[in-house]
Amino acid sequence: MIEIFNSTVDLFNLNIGFLCFSIAVAQMFVRKKQPVNYVIIGIYFSYSFVIMSFSLEVSGKIQDHPHLIGLSWPFHVCLAAAVYLYIKTLIYRDFKLVPKHLLYFVPGLLYFLTLIPTVYLRSTDEKLIMLWGYHDFDVVSMLNLIFFGTSYLIFGVLCVYEIRFILNRDTLKSSKTFPIVLFILTCITSGVILNCVGLIMESNLIFRIDSIVFNFALLAPFCFSYRYPDFKYTLYH
Repeated sequence: MIEIFNSTVDLFNLNIGFLCFSIAVAQMFVRKKQPVNYVIIGIYFSYSFVIMSFSLEVSGKIQDHPHLIGLSWPFHVCLAAAVYLYIKTLIYRDFKLVPKHLLYFVPGLLYFLTLIPTVYLRSTDEKLIMLWGYHDFDVVSMLNLIFFGTSYLIFGVLCVYEIRFILNRDTLKSSKTFPIVLFILTCITSGVILNCVGLIMESNLIFRIDSIVFNFALLAPFCFSYRYPDFKYTLYH
């Protein structure tokens, strides 16, 4: 039963990856782009790479392409920051991207730099050992826990704060899409928590459940935008 669940989730995630890539490409052709468009492009490009790489890793198919091991890991860290920026673009009508927002992505850059000597420059056999014999590489394990855990914890707390902010805004609470907003933010927050738990327990099952939660959260804005055309750009209706 678990095997059927795992294979189904992996196939589902691969399809979601292609769909997210298509969404990102479509956003590139939007005329008169707003800040939210650029954030969406970053989120869905990153997530498509992350979710497809994740599916290859947990299914074991990554061993056929060992050069891909670890390439998506820095995108995990950047994705947490991008999702937080997306939430802010939805809530604040006058939100603008400014240079200081690039600081949110510094952890992702630092993570990438630390992975060059610890993962990317290793031989194919060493990468496979690292992937399947995780405890033999305490340095990589610690790096993942530090960068993944810290980033998701910090931005997870910030997401919770935004949920609290929304609950105190009468203009948003009276919106027709308010229940949908709570659902999306709850999924994001739950996904962050599950990701941290998965890192601590090193459980692929928890990571798979986490991926399902994030899939719903990231696709919901575009699904509900058929009913509310501007839903993916603003919470005010």
